[in-house]
Amino acid sequence: MGSKIRSKMPEPGYSILQKQREFLCNELVAGHLVDDLFSFQILDDDDKDRIEKAESRSNKDGVRTMLDILSKSGPNAYDKFLKALICWIDDLPDEKKNKSLNEKNLLRLSNFFANGWEGVVLFLGNSEAQVYQDKENNRSSTQMQLFSALNRWRQRKARDATVKELLTAMRLCSSCIIEWDSVQKYVTDSTELNHCE
Repeated sequence: MGSKIRSKMPEPGYSILQKQREFLCNELVAGHLVDDLFSFQILDDDDKDRIEKAESRSNKDGVRTMLDILSKSGPNAYDKFLKALICWIDDLPDEKKNKSLNEKNLLRLSNFFANGWEGVVLFLGNSEAQVYQDKENNRSSTQMQLFSALNRWRQRKARDATVKELLTAMRLCSSCIIEWDSVQKYVTDSTELNHCE
């Protein structure tokens, strides 16, 4: 197979990957992302082979190799990388997707948001006035602002306030900074979600 023509990933994606490199090497598993990046045509067969060979030495080597390749994979690589990070949502069993969330779940999930959370709760149907009220009532804690807004949605939707609804809103809100790896670990591994109300 001939060499794929490479071009540098544009900003801000390139700088974000460089700044977060150590974190990503510690948190990601390259094997979880390679197939999606291949199906998005960001990686080719040679890239997959290089990453798998590096991953056979250690997971960190696999992630480093993947990040090196991504940084030279053109203008769409960063967006496709972000998409690959959250493809796991589609693979969740329906039983887990359809679980109703309780206050404990929302409090835990609110730990994984940073800037831009307002867009998520607006998408879920909260009004701008409600978001303002939740911020004013919890000025000292961003986490409690978000928790209050999410809990308002949960109270309004009752049993329809599901894992799927929240994850869909999170995925669609591109302005929100979310610790997706932490969300994935909580949603896929937590026993708390097996005991939702």
